[in-house]
Amino acid sequence: MKQGLLGLVAAWALTCAALPMNAPRAEGYAEHVVIILDGSGSMSDPIDDNGNKMDAAKSALKEVLKQIEPGTEVGLLVFSSHSPAGPWHYPLGKLEIDRLIGAIDRVQAGGGTPLGEFIKRGADTLIETRKQQFGYGAYRLLIVTDGEATDMDVMLRYAKEVTSRGISMDVIGVKMDRQPALSKLARSYREANNPESLARAIEDVFAELSPDQPGDTAVEDFELLQALPAGAAKAMLDGLTKTSDAPIGAMAPLPEIPTPDAVPRHASNPTPSQNAGSDNGMFSMPGAGILLVIFIVVMGVVSGNAKKRKRRR
Repeated sequence: MKQGLLGLVAAWALTCAALPMNAPRAEGYAEHVVIILDGSGSMSDPIDDNGNKMDAAKSALKEVLKQIEPGTEVGLLVFSSHSPAGPWHYPLGKLEIDRLIGAIDRVQAGGGTPLGEFIKRGADTLIETRKQQFGYGAYRLLIVTDGEATDMDVMLRYAKEVTSRGISMDVIGVKMDRQPALSKLARSYREANNPESLARAIEDVFAELSPDQPGDTAVEDFELLQALPAGAAKAMLDGLTKTSDAPIGAMAPLPEIPTPDAVPRHASNPTPSQNAGSDNGMFSMPGAGILLVIFIVVMGVVSGNAKKRKRRR
């Protein structure tokens, strides 16, 4: 619901706001998934009598990825000491299944488990992509690992920030003795103690994609939102997305609330109390207040539209 609403407000704000003609525009709703695959040495340990953890993970990923929607954007990050191509075996982008399968086949186990570092790499890429899409779509990290992070403090701090940035994080533990610390911070955690359960866990995560894709009803909501002032929609969009678009590990900037040119300022120098309360009408309210008002208005519009559609049935 939130991502769909953001996309709706974003599309309308771009129509009304004075943005550069070459500004990027979201072409449609899409899922964006960065897979972080554990390439540590322990992934070469057996998962059963027939193979090791890495082979099982690679086989499960290839099988599941063949079945997902073509419009899904996928990236593959691997932490391993045997990565001549670098950590991004498949940069986040449109799904080209043959190329992705080739990238998975080239993964080899070896090295440590720097989960924190790679959570940041994956999340920052998703955040940057989300900025380019004006918040439209869904953004996820899928972490497949068999051990605790070797950078535990960093991992815990970054994992909490991922959640605060609105990035979903699912974790699959491959034949682990106990649940990893990361499982308590993830949206979901699944145990996989054999190749079958590993394939099922990956399949379940991808089956949960696209829960809130917009449908035909978005057109009616779009028309109703046109009643909002352009500055109000832009302020809401900035307030809901700018803070969450800061890179992992960085201080998030405060949102800027624009003042519409149509609202005149006082000709004389105002007193401090005038600055705080009466200079620019509703846009002189504190940032949190104006965002709350706009959010309530938009939610009321969307809710009212939903009730109207229900009565039509």
